[in-house]
Amino acid sequence: MARGLALLIGHSRELIGGSLQPKLQESKWEVAKASDDPAVLAQQLANASALIGGMGETNKLLRAAGDRLKLLQVPFVGMEWLDESAVPPGVYVCNVHDQDVGISEYVLSQMLQWACRLHTADAVMRSSCKAAEECGDDAGFYPPFFQEPQPLRRAELFGQTLGIVGFGSIGQAVAARAGAFGMRVVALVGRAQPPPARAPLDWIGTGKVDLERLLRESDFVLLACPLTAHTRGMIGEQELAQMRGHAVLINVARGPVVDEAALFAALREEQIGGAILDVWWRNPEVAKRQKTCAPSSPNHPFHMLPNVIMTPHISGWTIGREERTLAQVAENLALCADGRPFCNVVCQGAAIADSRL
Repeated sequence: MARGLALLIGHSRELIGGSLQPKLQESKWEVAKASDDPAVLAQQLANASALIGGMGETNKLLRAAGDRLKLLQVPFVGMEWLDESAVPPGVYVCNVHDQDVGISEYVLSQMLQWACRLHTADAVMRSSCKAAEECGDDAGFYPPFFQEPQPLRRAELFGQTLGIVGFGSIGQAVAARAGAFGMRVVALVGRAQPPPARAPLDWIGTGKVDLERLLRESDFVLLACPLTAHTRGMIGEQELAQMRGHAVLINVARGPVVDEAALFAALREEQIGGAILDVWWRNPEVAKRQKTCAPSSPNHPFHMLPNVIMTPHISGWTIGREERTLAQVAENLALCADGRPFCNVVCQGAAIADSRL
């Protein structure tokens, strides 16, 4: 292939910017930022062999692309925004698996935090030391084994069951780390026939019956599946009722995988032990250049519930992510230049690939 144009669109113009070109074979690719001038942009789209970006106006740009386009390379994971009918025939859409490390470490850290309750222990000790200092008592604090009555002992992850809904690269990364902590791991996929259960998995299933089994057996339930027509609202009132009374729901997938009202009610009534939420229901509309979002509707103030840990979609936002993103984008551009099969293919043309958990 002759020297091709890789056009950075949307937020990729800032996030990737000048970092991609040094990763490429310069004789094969020219990296440029999409112009804000409509006439210049039209010419760029006519000449582009690859678009790099996603969300926002990407569907519109796909429809306006020229015959040279071979690849839409999305530099992140989520693909629920893609309009499959906008993808020209023969064009491949690929994403990257750059967040496996960050999200898996986030999940383990949050489970450890939940079990160890370190934030509570820190607050109690600070309060005790401050009170002792104010009254001149040099004892400072009492370890639990000297307290009367003795407090409940903290939990351990060892021996507890983690149920993972969605066993893609993120689910597999979490499973490997949970297995290293001695947890029992079970998983669910969206395929008609699940793959064999290999270590560290105890079992892997598919379908509604296996989902209910996973919910009944798990101390922690991790949602790590894509948002599709099949997974939207997958965890509702009936599914939450299947969970153990002490179990914790962890969502790093997308907010709408869970019925918002049903989860709020289950947490408010302490039907389940709690929730760790890093994804939400009211995300900003990128096409409208919104930069803020509300975590929930006014009727469901999760921030008022003591059994919820809330984070602002930070689980994959790590230092190492950018380098992995650039490496995977550069790899697919090299494959495109050589006419070889792409990595992490989501779909081709208007035919969406099997949307698996």
